[in-house]
Amino acid sequence: ELQAAIQRVIAGEGPRSVFNTTTIPYSTLRKKVKDVGEGTTAPPKRWGPAPLLPAGSEQALTDWVVERQRVGRPVDRQAILRKASEVRPVVNSDIVDLFNALAKPAIEEKLHPSQVYDMDETAFMTRSKSKEVIAVRGSSDMWDTEPTMNFHLTIAACASATGHVVPPLFILPGKRWVLSF
Repeated sequence: ELQAAIQRVIAGEGPRSVFNTTTIPYSTLRKKVKDVGEGTTAPPKRWGPAPLLPAGSEQALTDWVVERQRVGRPVDRQAILRKASEVRPVVNSDIVDLFNALAKPAIEEKLHPSQVYDMDETAFMTRSKSKEVIAVRGSSDMWDTEPTMNFHLTIAACASATGHVVPPLFILPGKRWVLSF
């Protein structure tokens, strides 16, 4: 709409009459017409902070959302955030920062590799099923057949730098397990 309004003003129509027939503010219309006349037009900028994803990854994420909707498996906000964190590229400086943060205490404490363990924990939890999904504007045929889980499960795994693996820890709701080794 803005481009059409600018073209109308450049073609000779008065800015006031164009303003009265569009939803574009008068000051914006005058500024944009002036920019076009001076040849200083710039591509529109995005609002908010700079995106964390490169343009190609952002487009791939958008295509994924649309395709999921097309096959009848629309996604919600949490699923999009999970997918975005998977496709976000790791920058070399991130790896250097992580290495330095881990190496400094290991050197200062003179740790042996058998004393260095890596532990990871993953949780699977129920969340309330939302009726809201992200979809293409104007779509009316969204459905989802994904079964819902009705429990919370946490799994913790741990291994040392020398290869010693600790048996995984399963945390289940309302269950007490007494194990003897």
